[in-house]
Amino acid sequence: MMSTDVWDRVYTMNKYYDGPELGVANYLGRPHIYERQFDGERDDYSSRFLLSPIDPNLLSLVRESWEIWLRWESAYREGKTPHKTHPTPPCRRNVNATTSLRN
Repeated sequence: MMSTDVWDRVYTMNKYYDGPELGVANYLGRPHIYERQFDGERDDYSSRFLLSPIDPNLLSLVRESWEIWLRWESAYREGKTPHKTHPTPPCRRNVNATTSLRN
């Protein structure tokens, strides 16, 4: 028996607790920011999500940011970088750019 389920792509899960709460995913083939809605009456998160479409330029930045975070997480879990370097691995930091921001 063939499945007829069609799954949309999830690009990020920036917040997760007992399920995804915030991130970027496709909905009907277009990228959207999603945010799980809180149900005040139940004092718990609902199964409803607020969706907001994003343009391709923002999606590109979101994906780049997510890839940087994934590299940091991998380095952290392998003991190659301390937590204080979060969210960017030291090899990706631009010391001159950081210094010029303080001047």
